[in-house]
Amino acid sequence: MEVQRQLTSDLALSAAYVGSRTYRLDHNGAANTALTPGAGTPDQVNARKPFPWQSSLFMSIYDGRRGTIRCKFGWTSVLSRVPGAGLVHVVEDA
Repeated sequence: MEVQRQLTSDLALSAAYVGSRTYRLDHNGAANTALTPGAGTPDQVNARKPFPWQSSLFMSIYDGRRGTIRCKFGWTSVLSRVPGAGLVHVVEDA
């Protein structure tokens, strides 16, 4: 989703949100297999797993935001918030 606004005849501002959410991503469970083989109760098997709290269903969340200022005279300033990277500021000359 993006909202754009013409501030003056030479200056425009836009704000955007990019996101996705996916639930119930299934996987084969190999990433969370017990490190030492053997029988046991479910609690004993879970205790040997590298991630005992993890189920076989995953979810994916991405939230990104971007603000842009464009000037008719040849430059663009972009301020983005990217998950894992924090704020990223880029100034481009045309």
